[in-house]
Amino acid sequence: MSGLETDLKKDLKRDTVTVYKVEVYDIHSDQYIVSKRYATPNGAKQMNGRILFETEIRIPWQDLEEGTEWTAIGYAPKTT
Repeated sequence: MSGLETDLKKDLKRDTVTVYKVEVYDIHSDQYIVSKRYATPNGAKQMNGRILFETEIRIPWQDLEEGTEWTAIGYAPKTT
């Protein structure tokens, strides 16, 4: 079972998943930048990124791009 399936099975009861902003290496600038996506811990690992734990939020798991462990570029969490 993949990490996404495991995370989603845990969160399906709550209909949400925990995601974070992630720092990723940008080869064009030769430095780390903050991704324009949110990712699960497994998604961050797939991106070879560093999790910014202070950015933790819970979102509907359906907001992840289909078949991935991250949101679309520019994802803006809904405020309540």
